[in-house]
Amino acid sequence: MKRLSGIAILIYATGIFLFHVAPTTTVMVGDVDLNRLEAGSYRATHFLHAAVFFPWGLLGAGFVYGRASGRFVRGAVWIALGLLIAVGAEGIQYWLPHRGFSLTDIKFNLAGVALGAPALLLPWILRLGRERGARDGGAVFR
Repeated sequence: MKRLSGIAILIYATGIFLFHVAPTTTVMVGDVDLNRLEAGSYRATHFLHAAVFFPWGLLGAGFVYGRASGRFVRGAVWIALGLLIAVGAEGIQYWLPHRGFSLTDIKFNLAGVALGAPALLLPWILRLGRERGARDGGAVFR
């Protein structure tokens, strides 16, 4: 399971890197250009940035809950690493001639990490439910 988790994190990190450095002028989904689709003052691509970083917390759950001791510290390190990568991935674009640096993209990258962070609690919630279910005769949540 640890090996599978490590492979998933590696694939995910590679995807983040490619998403942020690949030369793009348009982002098409079917016939729709996400750079032209807007919600208020934000483009759809901004929300795509948040969606890319949302799984960060879920992938970190295996890292955080691997051992019983130090879970809080590992969780804090995982989230800090996610925030650093969220800023750094956009920061790299400052030096790429085919990409544009954007503070709004950084904001949405950080929002994705923040919105996905509660997934770090998922293994704890599931374990708590199993323990409670065993103690209460099979009722997981009441």
